[in-house]
Amino acid sequence: MAKEPSDILEEMNEWLSTRELQLVLVYFSQEGRDSWCALKVFEWLKKENRVDTETMELMVSIMCSWIKKLIEEKEDVGDVIDLLVDMDCVGLKPGFSMIEKVISMYWEIGKKEEAVSFVKEVLRRGIAYVGEDGEKGGPTGYLAWKMMTV
Repeated sequence: MAKEPSDILEEMNEWLSTRELQLVLVYFSQEGRDSWCALKVFEWLKKENRVDTETMELMVSIMCSWIKKLIEEKEDVGDVIDLLVDMDCVGLKPGFSMIEKVISMYWEIGKKEEAVSFVKEVLRRGIAYVGEDGEKGGPTGYLAWKMMTV
């Protein structure tokens, strides 16, 4: 019988250090691993109040790598959006800079139509992102800026 990642971690909670828990996240970020498991581990860490700044930065880095991989492998825009939604569900709110990075990744490899589709889908699904001070125009404004600077 397969166990949920949170069930396994619950049993080890008392004797795993923060660094060891970060290694669990890294393990699931490796090639061929399931992003769902890493997201469940992160969700459990948040529930147990075991997420420090370094762990948060690590998870954001892992998520950016997965998004980049999806884009480079020509996966559907919907898959990238689904990953952002999954991130949000476990308490890892995508920042505006992450939305910008996704738009830029599409744009820089010549997938301009996908960049437009991505922005449309972000707006259609109402994906919440953490806005930053001085951020103007949201994803639409950033895409328009990319279009004008080419």
